[in-house]
Amino acid sequence: MFLMLTAKNSSAIVSIVLILFTTGCDSRLFKSEAVKPSTLEPETPKQQESAAYPEFKFADLGGKNYSRSDLAGKVVLIVYWATWCPACRKSIPIFNKLRELYSENDLLLLSVSQDESLEKLNHFLATQGQNIKYPVVYGSKYLREFGRVGAVPTIVLMNREGKVVIRHEGVVPLEALQKAIDKIK
Repeated sequence: MFLMLTAKNSSAIVSIVLILFTTGCDSRLFKSEAVKPSTLEPETPKQQESAAYPEFKFADLGGKNYSRSDLAGKVVLIVYWATWCPACRKSIPIFNKLRELYSENDLLLLSVSQDESLEKLNHFLATQGQNIKYPVVYGSKYLREFGRVGAVPTIVLMNREGKVVIRHEGVVPLEALQKAIDKIK
């Protein structure tokens, strides 16, 4: 059946797009749970114990290899995102700024793409992603190591001991990220 675009349904479509853009690409949006993008709550000690990543090896799209043991002793921020997510694209300048503010010794920032295909990711990077100043990993290739997330963007902040201290779904302001990083740096 052909859908005719009318003033009534076009305003509904615009409203949905605006909601997704401002809150992130989160399936919880249509449930009663609210998304709070400006708060970062630390994981509880019990969550931290069970949340440390196991040993793994992976490579970013630039060819640099990483392993869990290489990350030891570093503060690590993993950003789960997708090229089709407006909130994820909106977050790129925030993570670029973090890359400028913190040295590689102070913060390892990794971007894990949740895109369906490597071709789509490479096309985005070639046409719109030239300004990304941090490593990008094609996540589908490393699902065993990184796992899937319920929503994008999702950030995972790990302390120098490799424990997850913050896991947050949605856009996070630069100032909140800086405060969280400085607290464990």
